[in-house]
Amino acid sequence: MQPNPFDCIAPKPPTAEFTADSFGLSGTPPAAKGGTIADGRYAPVRFDLYNSEASGIDIRTFEFKKGYVQAATQYYSIETKGAYIPAVRFAGSFATSGSSLTFKFERCDPQYDIDIPSLSYTATSNGLVTFATLSGGGTLVTSYLRQ
Repeated sequence: MQPNPFDCIAPKPPTAEFTADSFGLSGTPPAAKGGTIADGRYAPVRFDLYNSEASGIDIRTFEFKKGYVQAATQYYSIETKGAYIPAVRFAGSFATSGSSLTFKFERCDPQYDIDIPSLSYTATSNGLVTFATLSGGGTLVTSYLRQ
């Protein structure tokens, strides 16, 4: 395996912003299918909230490269699209198994006790879809476009 191209000295994951469309949906979300994640930078283009009354969501961004990843997460209010804290950045590696995406991260911003959990996912040739269970119930399905 090649050396990790990402580190916490100068992390530059894509910016976590609430610029994507957000939709409240009922019913069953699509099933995660797994797949091979292509190298590239991934920013969200759509948020689907299934069966949820959530007031906020974690917006995540990723850059994948040869088994390694840098990422950012930031919590935003759904109503105001405003962030509560600055983005928290990470660098490390990732692994996939079936439809599960797991991370082995170093938190680049240690002042915040925030992590990115394992996520269910579906990879496509030009995108990524992640599935996260929300603490108040429901599912957040985030669609990303590879840049």
